[in-house]
Amino acid sequence: MKILISLQQSIYTNEGKWTTADSNIQMMAGLTRHLLKNTDWDIYWLMAPMYDFKDISQAYDVVFPKGTPELFRWHVIERPMPVDAFKCRIQWDDSFYSGIKSVLQNMDVVINNDPSLGYNWAFLRYINKYKYKIATCNYWMDCPMIGEEKVPTDISYDWRQIEGSYFSDVVPFTCQSTKDAFIENANIRFNSDIVKQIIDKSTIWDFGFDCNELNYSQFKVGNENNPVMKKIEECDKHVILFPNRLSPTNYTHHKEFIEAVNFLYQQRKDFVVIMANPSNKVKWHDLKRDVEPLYVIKEEPLTRAEYLALLTRTKYSTTNSIAVSLYLIERYGGCCFREYVEMNWKPVVPKVFEYKNILGDNYSYYINATKETGIDSTDLCKKLDLALDDGSRLDTKINHKSCYCESGKQALEDILKVTK
Repeated sequence: MKILISLQQSIYTNEGKWTTADSNIQMMAGLTRHLLKNTDWDIYWLMAPMYDFKDISQAYDVVFPKGTPELFRWHVIERPMPVDAFKCRIQWDDSFYSGIKSVLQNMDVVINNDPSLGYNWAFLRYINKYKYKIATCNYWMDCPMIGEEKVPTDISYDWRQIEGSYFSDVVPFTCQSTKDAFIENANIRFNSDIVKQIIDKSTIWDFGFDCNELNYSQFKVGNENNPVMKKIEECDKHVILFPNRLSPTNYTHHKEFIEAVNFLYQQRKDFVVIMANPSNKVKWHDLKRDVEPLYVIKEEPLTRAEYLALLTRTKYSTTNSIAVSLYLIERYGGCCFREYVEMNWKPVVPKVFEYKNILGDNYSYYINATKETGIDSTDLCKKLDLALDDGSRLDTKINHKSCYCESGKQALEDILKVTK
């Protein structure tokens, strides 16, 4: 079996470079590891050229460390694309795809990670009489008809996303909440027969994390003198982590977070704030000015290994680890949420969608927030204050269903079913 994964890339820096600190890339990296480990299949990635990555040194290492036996069955095809999260979702160079005809004609499945390009993959298959099946993964949903638009409504993506799903053979969603939003939006936009056909071939691929990555000992070996590792280990205060990207649109509500932690810092000084800032869209000198309790472990995006090392501080630290995610229209809530919950960071989040589904109705540290009212920074400050004094640990059984050792089974089952 030969599987082609066409990546959707969305995280890029102010310098105009992609970064592998991208949930779409990490989701597909985890799926690739799972498939290579559990099958004898060959997996191909269609992704941006290496010279367009800021973290070029680890771009090829994001799937497997060098020397891993299965690595010879993983292949990378570089596809030129604009370094722009919006433009690359509609860019399609027919001459490029004609140039890789020898690869495409032997594919069994194309996992299209960008629903906006679903129709293109279906048309390419039709015009060339290719035999591959298409799985269009709906990871970044634009749902303007229900008030959850990701771009201005004059240029909505939902038309292309619905069309791409309709022409696919299987339609995986990240979670039930995302599927619900897609269906509600599509029912308003189109007639029920089209939506029913999409529902009939839909499934859930809840790819959140890989527990095999979250092993602190693997980061210690050979990294004893790594300055980032030392900064993490030297922190003797409680930590409040904001892992999501920062942007001028305040998409992740980092401004309300900064307001809350600054106010809390006036009341107590026993904590620090770590901001991952993976895309570097907000400059560190601005963060140092604006975030009073900021603790900088590196003035550049963390590598994957460094970020995972940070998550594993709960294994050795005697102080508490709190993490904040504030998505209100990104229903999955972010892969980083799944990762830090698995590592027993205490979440402070809105009581919405997958946060609620994983943490349950009675979780203590939900904040007052809806997409209509926004984030209540005063309540966020209050819940952070309470969480900092709570040394209890989470029950992560439900969250563990997002690990590839569980979620990968469904993907493997769907691929086998669609290729029979």
